[in-house]
Amino acid sequence: MRLAKFSFFSMITCLALGLFLATSSPVGAQKAQMGQGSAQQQDMQEKMQRMQEIGKELQSVQEETLEDNPELQERQEALETLVQDTMDQNMAEQGVNMEELKALQSKMQSQDLNATTEEELKREWQTKVQAYQQARTQTMSDEEVQKKQEEFRGDMIQAMEEKEPKTESMLEELEELQQEMQAMQQGMMQRQQGKKGQQGKKGQEEAQE
Repeated sequence: MRLAKFSFFSMITCLALGLFLATSSPVGAQKAQMGQGSAQQQDMQEKMQRMQEIGKELQSVQEETLEDNPELQERQEALETLVQDTMDQNMAEQGVNMEELKALQSKMQSQDLNATTEEELKREWQTKVQAYQQARTQTMSDEEVQKKQEEFRGDMIQAMEEKEPKTESMLEELEELQQEMQAMQQGMMQRQQGKKGQQGKKGQEEAQE
């Protein structure tokens, strides 16, 4: 699946989505997420929404800037092709695509799932999300992608700041939100691992009895 139009800032919100996918599962979300976990997921949703809002503002400035700079437009298109081709290749290697994730999410939102089917879909979802994460990590770690992205980012931001002085402050807020979401993700994963450890220990004790 090829993006119709590349935007450096729309890519940021896509990465935020990938981060959110890693810490959420639509299978029985309201049933499974209670108390602190549910509150944290709500907080993550709000942060992601804010990141999308900032991304839209920055994208608007970016588009206006590009209209006045044909050379940056050409570099943007070249970066679009490089990122998308690299991501497509990595996702193919991991055996996952966005259409599969969307279709699986739709199935998991059904109210008619029995417990067995729900658990099977949940395991499949987690496997696909992990594969997506791996492909994303490979893409953003690619040496050529990193080099071209940094070159374009620096020149793009410089041109945007000349048009919109608030660009720097918006980018700082966006980076802060990303760091907060990453910290929340790590905390949630640690708690999940702790619960699994406690459940395993309890099961062993019950078996011994």
